[in-house]
Amino acid sequence: MVTNRRQNLITGPIIHGMIFPLLLDLFVSFYQATCFPIYGVTKVRQCDYMVLDRQHVAYLNRIAKFHGTYCAHRAGLTACICEFVSRVEQYFCSIKHAHKVLGAPRHYLDFLEYGDADNYEKKLESFRVALGEKYDRPRHAVSVVAYSCRAAPLRQQRVLARMVVAIRRRIVNRYACFSGWK
Repeated sequence: MVTNRRQNLITGPIIHGMIFPLLLDLFVSFYQATCFPIYGVTKVRQCDYMVLDRQHVAYLNRIAKFHGTYCAHRAGLTACICEFVSRVEQYFCSIKHAHKVLGAPRHYLDFLEYGDADNYEKKLESFRVALGEKYDRPRHAVSVVAYSCRAAPLRQQRVLARMVVAIRRRIVNRYACFSGWK
């Protein structure tokens, strides 16, 4: 049985009272809506990074559901903003850092080496053009299930395929509020 901790009640107003993430979300949305089309950069879809499903877990009480949803939103927002910043970095300065960077984006390995002045002017435009191309969306658990269906016998494949379609429909219907991010 989960017990309520006194320190959680004391720090709750501090954690949930932070408006900074919401302001950051608004800033990123405004920047994407105004600048990305001008630069020709593909927008980051927030719905690809947010999975808000913890409020549907039956064994959680209302407070735990709220905390779970709050944390899922902040984690998704953080991942979305990391992708946003990595695209801005690729557009303006596609140069690796002099030292190793932890948590670098997937396209960081393609950046120019630190101090490679000869290729900077030549390669910068190709990095910018690549940002206008479609990005691979992150894989959700539904996609992993769809890929694992191929190894199953034909009858099981059909059952699993129906389940995947039903799950995808639920996800699309549940997160229709993010459709403006496409």
